[in-house]
Amino acid sequence: MNVEQLRSEDYSKVVVELVRWILDLDQWLFEKINQHWTNSLLDIVMPIVTDLTKILWVTYGIIPLGIGFWIYKQRRKAVRVVLEVALVLAISDMVAFRIFKPIFERARPYHDLTNAILRTSEHVGPSFPSNHATNSFAVATLIVLYYPRLALPLFLLAALISYSRVYVGVHYPLDVCAGAALGTAIALIFRKVSDRATLFLTRIRN
Repeated sequence: MNVEQLRSEDYSKVVVELVRWILDLDQWLFEKINQHWTNSLLDIVMPIVTDLTKILWVTYGIIPLGIGFWIYKQRRKAVRVVLEVALVLAISDMVAFRIFKPIFERARPYHDLTNAILRTSEHVGPSFPSNHATNSFAVATLIVLYYPRLALPLFLLAALISYSRVYVGVHYPLDVCAGAALGTAIALIFRKVSDRATLFLTRIRN
């Protein structure tokens, strides 16, 4: 066995140990959030936060009214942002669910851990990455690129939704962190492509 092979084996061992350490930390943090850092109020609030879009008066009341008022106030810019948000949401959801989840096939915490507390209904599909985190951060990032002053409330809301996924027991912390990074990246790439496409079309018209 030559020196290069020895070095390769050493690197492999380091990588394996690093991955094992990360997964152990991930499980430890999940158990803290899901089982120890809890109280009766959060037990009520977090299941609501985690599935906000399933609440009828939010989906069919607050969101449409908010969009309608936004378009009324800002017209063309608001229409563009709303359309782009719809597109980036569709893309982020598809990328996370159709591409990354089948690659990693990570089991949900309540399937892996006997002590996991499930505070919502069981979910379909693998755990990694979190679609909720991916979509929340994709939407938040895209809107913030147009309205920087909304950065704090939007990212706090995205982070709260992501945290709630761990609290209710359907995701590990690593799932939501990866989803947040993926969603942010998708929004940044989307905005860049959108700006270039707009510039290209403007040049053609002129």
